[in-house]
Amino acid sequence: MSENNVNGGWGVVNDEDKSLQVGEYGHFGLNQRAFLTQFEFSDKAGKNGSDKEAVLITVTVGEKEYKTRIFDVTDKVYYKNKLIGPGEEGFEETVIKDRKQNSATVIHFLKSVGVTQEQIENIFTSPVSGFKEWATRLVSLLPANFNTIPVDVFLQYQYNLREGQTQTYLELPHNLKDGKFIVPAENGNFKEAIDSTGLKYVSENNTVHTIIKTAKFMESNKAKKQMSEEEAATAKVAIGSNTKGTW
Repeated sequence: MSENNVNGGWGVVNDEDKSLQVGEYGHFGLNQRAFLTQFEFSDKAGKNGSDKEAVLITVTVGEKEYKTRIFDVTDKVYYKNKLIGPGEEGFEETVIKDRKQNSATVIHFLKSVGVTQEQIENIFTSPVSGFKEWATRLVSLLPANFNTIPVDVFLQYQYNLREGQTQTYLELPHNLKDGKFIVPAENGNFKEAIDSTGLKYVSENNTVHTIIKTAKFMESNKAKKQMSEEEAATAKVAIGSNTKGTW
């Protein structure tokens, strides 16, 4: 009987079929040969598809998608660890600072698939009317085959547990405050190397990868998985039960 001769999924299959295995997912740190699979502007990027402008970005590592949204900075911003709005002291300068950081982050993703600084500067020889025009000009620079161009990407942990979560999960960095995190795929098989200066990756030819992280980053929540007290207790019990009974 052919393994294609099945009824509703039941039939004869080959237990050595590789498609049955769980595919590769991302891990903390450097993930080589990933792909930028989405880079587009949306004006429906708010909660439940509500009106809000953003650049939607997805990076695929193996079979796992990691998504982020880069929004315009318009309403509330953090100034001296305080959330402030229009008209309050420090608002205007913080908006400009945050927009600069967001702009650099979006451009960083673009450069990972071969877009150059010269190309970017050429499309901004005239002013833009706002966030939408700025974003759509950048989207226009995407190579037609951008989603087939290999990239190397660094994944970090969420900084804090979010409502309803029992642990922190891997995510794309939100900005460039901790350095580069996505670049054109570099040749070589890179291995992790940690010392007093932080984290770097070194190939078999002793080449250091472009993506590095400082010691300060490695001491932060972004470099460690956190669990709720309940989840940590469950994990501890599971580990303990796995040590009982030797066959």
